[in-house]
Amino acid sequence: NLFAIILTHCIPTSPNDLWNHFKNNLCNDLHHCLTQLPFNIPDLSEEEVYDYGL
Repeated sequence: NLFAIILTHCIPTSPNDLWNHFKNNLCNDLHHCLTQLPFNIPDLSEEEVYDYGL
């Protein structure tokens, strides 16, 4: 949600660069959260986690 809020309210000039710079921070606990869901998504790659986070 944070990244979407930044995109809609702050209108950054380079959203791709912003995402690439901060995606690790924005998605740092997402892999754990996704594996704790009832439908458990197994064997997520790092890129899949980033895609889900985006």
